[in-house]
Order: sequence, then structure tokens, then C-alpha cells
Amino acid sequence: MSHFVPKHKMTEEDIKLQYITPAITAKWPLSRITMETQITDGKINLKGNLVVREKPKKADYVLYLQEEKPIAIVEAKDNKHTVSYGIQQAITYAQMLDVPFAYSSNGDAFYEHDRLTGQERQINLDNFPSPDELLARYKAEKGLTPAEIKAINQPYYTSQTTYSPRYYQRNAINRTVEAVAQGQDRILLVMATGTGKTYTAFQIVYRLLKSGLKKKVLYLADRNNLVDQSISQDFAPLQKTIHKINFAKDDPVTITSHEVYFSLYQQLAGNEEESDNADDPVARFASLFQKDFFDLIIVDECHRGSAKKDSNWRKILEYFSSATQIGLTATPKETKYISNLSYFGEPVYSYSLKDGIDDGFLAPYRVIRVFFDRDIDSYLRFLSPSIEVGFDSDSPHVKWSVSVKRQGRDIYTITYDATFKEGYFGFSMSDFSAPYFDFDGVEILGDVYEPLTPTNNGYDELTGETSYIYPDRAVYVQRVRARAGDIVNCYIMATVCNEAHRCTSNVAEFNLMMP
Repeated sequence: MSHFVPKHKMTEEDIKLQYITPAITAKWPLSRITMETQITDGKINLKGNLVVREKPKKADYVLYLQEEKPIAIVEAKDNKHTVSYGIQQAITYAQMLDVPFAYSSNGDAFYEHDRLTGQERQINLDNFPSPDELLARYKAEKGLTPAEIKAINQPYYTSQTTYSPRYYQRNAINRTVEAVAQGQDRILLVMATGTGKTYTAFQIVYRLLKSGLKKKVLYLADRNNLVDQSISQDFAPLQKTIHKINFAKDDPVTITSHEVYFSLYQQLAGNEEESDNADDPVARFASLFQKDFFDLIIVDECHRGSAKKDSNWRKILEYFSSATQIGLTATPKETKYISNLSYFGEPVYSYSLKDGIDDGFLAPYRVIRVFFDRDIDSYLRFLSPSIEVGFDSDSPHVKWSVSVKRQGRDIYTITYDATFKEGYFGFSMSDFSAPYFDFDGVEILGDVYEPLTPTNNGYDELTGETSYIYPDRAVYVQRVRARAGDIVNCYIMATVCNEAHRCTSNVAEFNLMMP
């Protein structure tokens, strides 16, 4: 077939239309192909008060085995370039999407890179591999068993009100499901604040339950409002099978009839600072559940108690040691006393704050530093700084009043009295992450929250959305171990996500001296 325009003068779009697309669609149904697939949102750059978003990353072709399971990337170039010219770009996108096969083409042939074997080859246009060929190679190169294939093939939960996972969420879900299917019993996922850990956890739980790999699930969180929010929002499709544990009311006879259980760490473990006669958390749990009752445990914010070897939280996890345990955290801890990696192992997937900002899913933050002044005798004195965090109308805008009180020998409480920008929380949103606190040079003993509690909420049956009206003030308390006179570097991050799970974060950094 002759063309009016010579091949070497064709644009990239012409090459795609005339050569590459026909070669792919000869083997692949259109339902398994997407074109110009947006991978990222495009990084947000702040220039003074001006916000500029970069172009998002887009893949020319993404080929799917099934919904939310891509297997190949194809990058197209015009005929002025060689066949392999676009392969590095294809490999980059394949790495981001966690797919095994990357291709480039200039309309003359295809150049293939197999990420599982590292092998490369050039193939003719009419020899592009079919879905069955790629699937067979994928199974053989990964060494997948029938059980693993069944879990991998289990569809995601979808509905009119459920958004499709972003690429990093899909990677985290797929890698975790594969790890569980392969028999891995301790799994760590590291995902930055505001990147949708709860949604990711829901899709993991849903797919494992529906595939039959898991039957009884325990979800542990550290704040009551996060438990309630998770049940009513991300986990809403499983609501009929969910039970929130209450030791004071639950009957050991009837409690075992559910599939998914939610509980607070604090409720399970009690107060570790209490006397030696405090309730044994293992005994409390044993009164309701046998050791092997749960076969899957999700540990939200696992950097808190579960990372500490002698904590009550760890005792709970060790009691249910036969269960597969998945730790979720934005900030894995590795210190002399605390380690996530020693318990859960290396992360199966990580998506950092930097990744989220570079991809444009998280807005860049500004760090506001507040330092000490000196008194007349040149001694550093404690200040109660007032810190304002927020840089535009679409980002968290919080004023913090910070104070320190000595509670006991080398034990201090740092109190954050937060006042939110008027009217900011008066709109519908699906996720709010309370501020994250970190400290340099001190041991964090625990958190006490007076969290944001909706003063009014309503459910729209037509849209399936829940609207929350939050108060304009909340108090957060952090207990730390330090010494009088210690200067502690404090770090606060507040993240807010809207109903489309578009999240922004802001950070305040300042110094405090222990009185």
C-alpha cells in the first residue's frame, strides 16, 4: 500500500496511525489497549504566588491482560529515529507502571526489552506478540503457581463511585497480592501521607477475600476517627461484613461471624505506662479469638507501636503470628530501639513524598522555620511559637500554638493547639490525614489526639458521597522522652485530600527547648 506522504516525512502520529496501531490491533483487541495514557498529573512548581503545573507523563500505548493489570508499554517515534530510539522512555514508563515488557517503534519494526530477563531483541511489525504469548512468557519467567495466578487475576473492586487506582497504588496492590499468594507472611508497604494507603489496603483486602486466599481480616489503626472513616468510606463496599471490636460488649459466641474486623491499637494494648497490673493485651484478645482465627492483619501506621520489640502492640501481632501481616507506613523507623524492617522485612513497594510531589499527586510544601531568641543573659529560653502553615487557598492552612509541659522524670508533653482556616473544612472531602509529628533527638512515647470530629454530616444517596463539616480547632498531644535543656527539632506536616483524592501537604519546622 502506497502512502501520499513518504514514511520518513511522516509525523509520529502518522506513524502510529499507519503502522504501529495496525500491527498491535492485529493481535490485540481494542478493549485491551489504551493510548496516550496519563501516568502522572505533572509536577506543581511554585514561583512566588504563581502555581505552574508541568506536563504529565503519558505512555503512547498501554496493553492490558485485564482491567488494572497492564503487561506492556509501547513508545512510538517518527521514522527519522531508529527502531530502538524510544526504548529507554518505554523502560522508564514500564518501571513506573511495574510492567514486564517495554517496546519502541519507528514504524519499521518493534524493539523489545524484557524487564524480567533483561534480554532485548528486534521483531518485525507483523510479529508483535499476542496477549497469550506475553501471558505465557510472564508466567514462565515469574514461575507463577495456579494459586498465584488466581490471586493475580482477581479483579479490583469497581463501581460508579470508586475511582481507578493511580499507577503507584496499583503497583502496591499487585505486589502485595502477589507476595501473599507466594506465601510471604510479613509484608511492608511504604507510602507517603496523602497517597491513599487506606484505599490501597481496601483493594488488597477485597481481592484477597474474593480470591479465597484469605477469610478473616483484622485491620488495626491508631485513631478512632480513622477507623470510622475507613469503614464508612474506603471499606464501604464490605460494610455488611465489617465489625468494629468492642471488648466491653462483644460476645465470644457471635463475634466470629464477620469477615473484616477493625480495632484501635490503644483498645487492644491498653496503656503501656500503667502499672504492672494492667490488663494483659494478649489475654484480652484470647478471650474473643483463637490464635489462628485471623489469617490476614493490616497494621496501619506500623511505625508506631508494632516497630517496638517490647510493645504491647507487638505482643498482639505475635499472638496472631500465623496470620499474614501487612504493615502500612509513611515513615518507616530504623533506630537503635525501634525497627520496622526487622519485623516486616524490606518493603515490597515504596512511594515517597518526593515521588508524590514529582508526579504532581501531592503539592509541594514550604517549610517555615521558627527559631529561638536569646534573653538578656544570652540563655536560650523556651518560646511558645505561633506557626502558620499554608500557602494558598487550596492547601492546608493551619495556625499552631505549641507548648511544652514536664510530666515526669525526663517525660514531656508537647501540645499543638491547631486552629484551621475559617471555612476550609466546610466542604465535602473523602480523606483527612491528621498532622504527622516527628522529632529529632528524642524518643516518641505515644500520641494522644482530640481528633477532628464532624459536627455535621450527610449522605447523598444519589452520588454516594458523604459530606463533613469539621470544627475549626483541634488539639494534638505528643509524649516524648528528653532531658531538661534539650533543644528538640520539631517537624509538623498537615495533609488534606479532597473528594478526588488530590492531596496537598504543608510543613512547619521549629525548635523547642525542654523546660
